[in-house]
Amino acid sequence: MSAMTEAIYRVIHTRLGFKVEINRPGEVIQLADGFRSEDDANAWIEEDKRLSAIGDRETPAAPPHLRQIGERAYDPKLPGCFGVKDGLFAVHPIDANRAFDWLAELRARGAQWSDVRAQIERYLRGQGAGEAHIAEQVDRAKRMLSPWLYGPVEDLD
Repeated sequence: MSAMTEAIYRVIHTRLGFKVEINRPGEVIQLADGFRSEDDANAWIEEDKRLSAIGDRETPAAPPHLRQIGERAYDPKLPGCFGVKDGLFAVHPIDANRAFDWLAELRARGAQWSDVRAQIERYLRGQGAGEAHIAEQVDRAKRMLSPWLYGPVEDLD
């Protein structure tokens, strides 16, 4: 049996806490988020390494909101559409430019508003946003993006 290649971990600081990116050779990159401090993230990494070494990766050591990037819980360009400090969708000029770039990709693949809405909601929940903030940002994104997307859209009030 050949030696197992070790995973590469990266701690990412966000405005709402810390995340860990886990890159295991031959597997889909994963994100574990919801850590309150860098120390918590590093402690989780050490536990994940320990469990991986003994072949027990099915243990509940991973946070319940572990998500796989490869399954496109949300598009990689989506986070860049939000203000870093305020979490507002496409309010700042650079974020608006990123949103239009994302829109071009969405149109090219025939994305529907329902998919885009779900991505925005998942992303914001993953950032720890409250339901009122999520609703406001979904509404803002709907007004900006949905006229250019495919499929049914609920009424724009």
